Amino acid sequence: SNHLILYGKGRLYNIYSVSPGTHVPASLSGRYSIVIKEENPVWTSDRHRYEPGNPHNFLGPRKLCLNPVRTGANDARGSTAIHGNNREGDPDPSPGAPGYFRMRNEDVKELYDIVPRGTVVDIVPPR
Repeated sequence: SNHLILYGKGRLYNIYSVSPGTHVPASLSGRYSIVIKEENPVWTSDRHRYEPGNPHNFLGPRKLCLNPVRTGANDARGSTAIHGNNREGDPDPSPGAPGYFRMRNEDVKELYDIVPRGTVVDIVPPR
């Protein structure tokens, strides 16, 4: 349903809209942990480095990097991230980078301030 549902102390805290990347394979489903939190992240591609504020840096003001909590030797899931966007207001509704989850900037800033590193994130496939 393209939502991030935040629970705290066993209770529903908030529901945020997310825009998943162009390709979020079912194999990405599973349990993750927030390992890095970045303010004003730099976006790097094969040959370019885009500083915060550059229109080609699609990450926006915050990025939460997730690594899988491994479930066994055959667990081949890769890392993913939750991030803001490079637009004011709502993010571009088109799919973003593969395996990433884009949010409204005000929402990702709130989430960034609330959740500490080590927070568990479950990625659940659409039903």
